[in-house]
Order: sequence, then C-alpha cells, then structure tokens
Amino acid sequence: MKGKKLVLSVVAAVSSLIPLTVAAHPLVGDSIGFMSGLVHPLFGADHALAMLAVGLWLARQSRRAVRYMPVAFAVLMVLGGSVASGSLPYAEHVAAFLLMMLGLMVVSAFNVNGTLGGLLISGFAVFHGYAHGADMLLDTEAHAYSAGFVVATLGLLFAGIGLGGLFRRWGQEKLYRWAGGMSALAGVWVALQF
Repeated sequence: MKGKKLVLSVVAAVSSLIPLTVAAHPLVGDSIGFMSGLVHPLFGADHALAMLAVGLWLARQSRRAVRYMPVAFAVLMVLGGSVASGSLPYAEHVAAFLLMMLGLMVVSAFNVNGTLGGLLISGFAVFHGYAHGADMLLDTEAHAYSAGFVVATLGLLFAGIGLGGLFRRWGQEKLYRWAGGMSALAGVWVALQF
C-alpha cells in the first residue's frame, strides 16, 4: 500500500509541474540539435500530455497494439513532419481536436475497435507531426533534432503505457480517467490558442 501511495504522490507532483499555459513549441529556433529535440516534447505541455494520453489509451488495448503502435506512431509523426513544407490546412486545430477526442476516450473508458482506434491514433500522429514540423527550422541540424524528438516521444508513449498498466493493476480507475480528462482539457486549451 505504501508503494501505491508513493507512486500516486509522484504522479500528482509531476502533473502539477506541467504548466497551465501550453508552451507548445519551446526551444524551436534556439539551438536545433539532438538535445533540443529531446527536451522539446518534455517541456511542451501539449506534446507531453498528448503522448501520455496515447500511452494511457494503448495500455488498455491488445498486447499487439502495445507492441507496435508506439513505433508506428513515431513513424507517422515523422512522416507528418516531413511534409510540413506542404500545405495541410488547420493541422494544429485537427491535432488539438484529436487530443480532445483521445482524452475523452480515456475519461469515458470508451473502447473503440482496433481499426478505428488505430486510425484515430494514426491521424493524430500525422497531424501532430505536421504541426511540429511546420515550426521547426530546417537546417543542417534538423535530422538530429528530429531524432531527439522521436526518442523523447517514444519515452513519453511508454511512460503512458506504464502508468496505464499501473493504474489498472492497482484498480485506480479514477486516476486513469483523471489523466484522460487532463488530456482533453489540454486539447481544449491548445485549440483556444489559435
């Protein structure tokens, strides 16, 4: 029981550190490189909450989805970012809407079939990647920045999966849904920034 309380306290403390204002794109343009790409997702509340929400949702899916979707998500996010020089209207709006939908799916414990869930997550990955790619300065360090960004994204996805697994093991459905609610609110906040 002490272990559960300690982990719940840590989760609560970490969540309180997430800024209430969404700093969606810090460090872009400052020093583009691997380390900048690595820390960007951790300090952009929209990205951190989004990846944790994807991980939380995946924690309730099949083992196959848990095994393959994080890598598929990262690949689709990179593909979305790579076409950022093109025109994808309202990409940030769509990403914010999909974040709200994902958060609401977690809050309501709404189970969609694997195909529909996979399409939602895939769309979110592409639009989210596009939104971040459009803000990234393209120079000689863009590949290193992208690599750091992907590593941090995968870390956040797996952290969400791990938290979702712990919440389920400990019977903490309320905390699981609370995390989904925070993600949905982050989506609303991101949408209001445009």
